[in-house]
Amino acid sequence: MRTLLRVLFIGVVALSCFPNGKLKTNYDVVPQQLGDGWQIATPAEAGLDTAKVMEAYRMLWDENAYYNAKSLLIIRHGKLVFENYCRDANDREIIAHIQSATKSVTSLVFGICRDQGFFPNLDTTLYALMPDKFPDDSLKRKITLRHLLTMKSGIAFDNDQYSDEVLARNPQDIVRYILAKPMCAAPGDLFYYRDCDPQLLSSTVQRVTGKTLVEIAREELFEPMGITNFVWDPNHDGSSQGGHGLFLKPRDLAKFGQLALQKGNWDGRQLVSEDWMTQSTAAQTESLPGEGPDDVRYGFYWWVLPKQDLFTAYGHGGQYVCVLPELDMIVVMTSMPSTNDDNVGTILPEFMPLVYKIRDAATP
Repeated sequence: MRTLLRVLFIGVVALSCFPNGKLKTNYDVVPQQLGDGWQIATPAEAGLDTAKVMEAYRMLWDENAYYNAKSLLIIRHGKLVFENYCRDANDREIIAHIQSATKSVTSLVFGICRDQGFFPNLDTTLYALMPDKFPDDSLKRKITLRHLLTMKSGIAFDNDQYSDEVLARNPQDIVRYILAKPMCAAPGDLFYYRDCDPQLLSSTVQRVTGKTLVEIAREELFEPMGITNFVWDPNHDGSSQGGHGLFLKPRDLAKFGQLALQKGNWDGRQLVSEDWMTQSTAAQTESLPGEGPDDVRYGFYWWVLPKQDLFTAYGHGGQYVCVLPELDMIVVMTSMPSTNDDNVGTILPEFMPLVYKIRDAATP
């Protein structure tokens, strides 16, 4: 079935978009100096084996893998050394939905709020901060900020249901609506990836600080980092979407990887504390089943592979900002976001071989 779906996907896209029947086009891989904050270098100047980098490029450009991929960027030692847009060269200038990679930016914004003294204790209960939103349920009142950051609230609310009920039906009070859902586990007992937890965090930030995630992000992150062209979709009640909704250009998305690599420092200014960056990109959960052989864990809205010494933002459809600290390197991939991960080769275990190929090109 999976093979059939892939064949159908290729056929539909090829017939509708590409007269020659190909999904991808062999565009240039040499970055241009654009005055957007990125310095440019060649792979060789950054200590990368050019031939091996091109092997990784051929993996991306292959018609039989990464079907919906749009771009691949490599940053080493703070310089953009490889940049390819395999569908349309204009994708470099187009903002696109980074899907759940938004969660990693949400983590950065929450870290800034914590640095400013708003959330000194991650084990503070949500009930203590928003008591008026809670039903009379003693179990739910045990949900803490830490539980939200690690996807362990215990609330039973699948993402398919969330998209339909919260984003399409527009309940009057999103927080009350989420908290009215049943529990599938006690808070802290079960990792259960979903959008309702970061949404509760977003609404908590707004309640406590008086500002939305996007307002804080614009002032404290985007402006200092030179990111001027973006969209962060709000919910109908004006709150920022905590789990997704952010649209960025690939080069600007890569800046968040560089910020994380530099432990929150940008051009000599500490935008996010080193303490928060260390905590949020470290494993905060046990090993997670079903995510491949690399001992995948979860931090505070970052996916962490301790055995491989890397962490990554990960968005539906193949949106990645993968950080390899020991090699001072970042690998960014963007893709057509509205696709089924399982059918287009962009789930985390299928993305990692591309990262490993690039990693193998690097000298320490």
